[in-house]
Amino acid sequence: MRSHCAQNCVNCLRSSVAVWHWALIGAISCVVLYGQNGARAQDGPPTGYPPVIQNFVAVNLGGGQWQVRGTVVDENPAGLTVYIGGVVTGGTVTQADGTFTYTFSLPPMTYGTVYAMVMDDEGLTGGAQTFIFNY
Repeated sequence: MRSHCAQNCVNCLRSSVAVWHWALIGAISCVVLYGQNGARAQDGPPTGYPPVIQNFVAVNLGGGQWQVRGTVVDENPAGLTVYIGGVVTGGTVTQADGTFTYTFSLPPMTYGTVYAMVMDDEGLTGGAQTFIFNY
């Protein structure tokens, strides 16, 4: 038997960027998760804790090359997509232990904030930011 939430999910739009939508019918009855692999329904509100990005840093590798690194702490940290934004955009996937890296190039005299956002399998989100200056 399909839940009301799953029936509504059949008609939802798909997106290449992970977003979430709460279905409110008196109280939270379900969450519809959208992502690169389609959409799925989860009955009831999220029950876990939101993911936390720890030790998020930017490392200057030299020659205009930078790498952001961090660790996602979650009940199931493996295989989560970490979206990178700010002065650079992109994404990377966490390893089994929740660690991630993303390497990119910046032109000289570029500075600004780099953001990281992650959504876990329950639709809960976490984020972090760091400032970089490429001299």
